[in-house]
Amino acid sequence: MKVLATACAVLLAGSVAFAQATTPPPAGQQPTMGADKAKAKEFTAEVVSIDQTAKTITFNKKGDATASAGAATPMTLPVDDKADLSKYKAGDQVKLVCKTDDTGREVVKKIEKADTRPATDTPPPPTP
Repeated sequence: MKVLATACAVLLAGSVAFAQATTPPPAGQQPTMGADKAKAKEFTAEVVSIDQTAKTITFNKKGDATASAGAATPMTLPVDDKADLSKYKAGDQVKLVCKTDDTGREVVKKIEKADTRPATDTPPPPTP
């Protein structure tokens, strides 16, 4: 009877320890947290080129420290299939919304023209 009780205790302890173990991500994949994956990055950029066949956009990010120095390196990202790239051309100021997909790569989920008008605190004068 003592042997049976000891065996049950060992099995119970082992199953509790095994249940708490985490499995590592597959080889070549970075571990991700659920909250991080859901975060979207939004920024303004200038379109350098668009490849409609490959569904990619190449751009220079605005507000980047290297961009202000004139030495910005263009970035190329894949674009979600739902985004319409035919509306944009090189030189356009756009707002990009990027998310990380299940494989860990960043994908542009949304593109829209950026408002390039200067912000003013005073309204325009009334017309007579």
